Amino acid sequence: MCWVQGATPEGCPGCGLTRSVAAFCHLDWTASLRYHPAGVPIGLLLLLQLPYRSTRLAGKRGWAWVPGVNRYVMVFVLILSVVHWLGRVC
Repeated sequence: MCWVQGATPEGCPGCGLTRSVAAFCHLDWTASLRYHPAGVPIGLLLLLQLPYRSTRLAGKRGWAWVPGVNRYVMVFVLILSVVHWLGRVC
């Protein structure tokens, strides 16, 4: 439990995000959406990065990851988290 959830009844905007990504990795997409809606985009981002990361670890060039994609996805996840949190609080 995070300290924000201990201090407030609703928790922080990121509460449930780790459980959501874990459920996504276990292919339980309904549970992933139930825990936190931003878990699905983060899980998809992780899946999309697997080929790139594995070729980089092998020392090969591999295909180049599109610059800036991580930034846009993380801004989207941040906005989605705050909107989800405001929906729970209000």
